[in-house]
Amino acid sequence: MNGFMYGNIFSNEEQAERQAIFPHLFSRHAEDFSLLQTNFNKDIVKAGTGRR
Repeated sequence: MNGFMYGNIFSNEEQAERQAIFPHLFSRHAEDFSLLQTNFNKDIVKAGTGRR
């Protein structure tokens, strides 16, 4: 199974670290999710897009 999650790009380090907490917690508690196989991509084209 594949999935994706979007986040914001913050210049403030504290906000960026706070946003990174969810993938780390998800990795610890969901056996099907691997943080090591996660691709973090800062695609400026997708910045600000909302998907539902």
